[in-house]
Amino acid sequence: FQMGGEAHIVELGSEAEVEDFFNNLEKHNNEYNLNIKSDMSSIRILGGGSNILVGEDVKDLVFVKLSGVAPLAKAWRGAGGEGVWAGTPWDDFVVHTVALGYRDLAYLSLIPGTVGAAPVQNIGAYGAEVKNTITEVRGYDFKEKKWKTFTNKECGFAYRHSRFQKEKSFLITGVSFTLNPHPLPIPQGEGRNANALLSGSPPLEGGFRRGLYPSLKNLINENSTAQEIRDAVIKVRDSKLPRIPYSPPHAGGARGGGELISPSVGSFFHNPIVGIDIANKLKIDHSDMPLYEYDPEHKKLSAGWLIEHSDCADIKDETFHFYKNNHLVITHKGESGPALNKLLIYSDKIKERVKEKFNIELNIEPEIIRLT
Repeated sequence: FQMGGEAHIVELGSEAEVEDFFNNLEKHNNEYNLNIKSDMSSIRILGGGSNILVGEDVKDLVFVKLSGVAPLAKAWRGAGGEGVWAGTPWDDFVVHTVALGYRDLAYLSLIPGTVGAAPVQNIGAYGAEVKNTITEVRGYDFKEKKWKTFTNKECGFAYRHSRFQKEKSFLITGVSFTLNPHPLPIPQGEGRNANALLSGSPPLEGGFRRGLYPSLKNLINENSTAQEIRDAVIKVRDSKLPRIPYSPPHAGGARGGGELISPSVGSFFHNPIVGIDIANKLKIDHSDMPLYEYDPEHKKLSAGWLIEHSDCADIKDETFHFYKNNHLVITHKGESGPALNKLLIYSDKIKERVKEKFNIELNIEPEIIRLT
């Protein structure tokens, strides 16, 4: 989002470097003038940095991120096998699996960030969630000084959520995946039963549900290849979202091209999950409101639609505004140093309009880091 103060960034390129850094903090403090606190409360884990908002008053934090890319040719099965190095750019891994013909992750194409960040938020798009392919997550708990491995079930996955969002002292170093050789496209809103997937069983019955994602229905079908699915997803994403990382026009653009003049964190708000009774009442009052299947007791609403139909476009601000193609994306003109508190005031006005019109509470999706 192109905002925030100054901070140290420590890049670690292997599990050996991870263990050495956290076990010898005094040495690294002196060598790099880091001033890490003894309780390590000044340390933050950083993936690609595309889903955080940092206050301009943040100056003394130390961000730790993984660098380098492990060979992707290695197997990514769990159960003790090697996973994908967490510092690997997520879309590089998707490209690799698509090239091998796997369709599971093609729906998650072009999502920014790293492999290690993917399970933290349980990234998802077009009905697919990464939790449906993850076998194990491995990492280092730098407060307990222990290596730990969590199975899929132990990760506590839910919509845009996992246990790792609260476990701030756990640095993910590897993620193991199990992919189906010839999976059907994933039905929106239902996903696949994780246990069935991990045991190699077929996906949920019913196959591809084109009607639930109109933006894809004329681009792919149940026989589409992994590459065709990826191409369709990229086409739709580029029509709705600015590319991340942001790159100003004079910088030559980010990898892959696309719209590059709007700094953002992607979707600024979560799509609300509500009970079926609430969803049905809203549908009666607003017949054109889109509803998406989530689970037997809940439906998913479109935060973008709610914002668009709450007169939020009338909210004027000298710095922040909606991205031209998507009310779910907040951006600015690329000026340096916009203030976090002003952004949050702007987003609060949006939340108030939606609450007043639909009685639905919007929640901010990116992580906010600031001094308290």
